Amino acid sequence: MLFLPVYNVASKAYSDTDKPLQPLIDILRAIGKPVCVHAAETLSETRVADKSYSLHLRNADLNSKDAEQIGRSINMVHAQHDIRLRSFSASYNIGLGKQGIGHLLAGLPDHLGELGLVDCNLDDASAYLIIEFIARSQSLQMICVEDNNFSASVKDDIRAAGAKLDSCVTIV
Repeated sequence: MLFLPVYNVASKAYSDTDKPLQPLIDILRAIGKPVCVHAAETLSETRVADKSYSLHLRNADLNSKDAEQIGRSINMVHAQHDIRLRSFSASYNIGLGKQGIGHLLAGLPDHLGELGLVDCNLDDASAYLIIEFIARSQSLQMICVEDNNFSASVKDDIRAAGAKLDSCVTIV
C-alpha cells in the first residue's frame, strides 16, 4: 500500500516562502510515477521569484486517487501562498475518469491561464465539470480538451463557456 504524506494546512513547515511548492513536490514524489517524479524535480528547481509556475503531467498514467492527492496539494499551495499557476496539463491520462477530473479541477485555482485535458477518455458528464471550472475561472486564455468522447452538443457547450472569457482560445 502506498502511503502519501498528509499536510496540515496550518503547518509552519510548509509556510516557508522560499519553498511554497513543497507540499506539491512531496506528493508528486510520493506518487512515484516517472512523469510525476520528473515534474517534482522540475518544480524543486523552479525559482518562484516571479511567483508563478506550470505543472504538466502529460501521459503520467494518473488515476483518480493520484488526481485527488495532486488536486489537494495544488489547493494547499494556493491557500497558503500568493503564487500563480500559469499552465496545467493532465493530457493523455485515460485513467482519470470523471472522478479524477473532478479532483483536479477542484484543486486548480481560479486564476489558471492554460488548461490541457487532451485525450483523457472523458465523456459528457466529465465535460460539465470542465464547463463549471471555466465558469469560475478568471484568467483562462487557452483550453485544450480535444480528442475526448464529447458529443457534438457538449462540444458546443464547452466552446460557449470558453467564449465568455476575454481572448480565450478553446480547442475541443
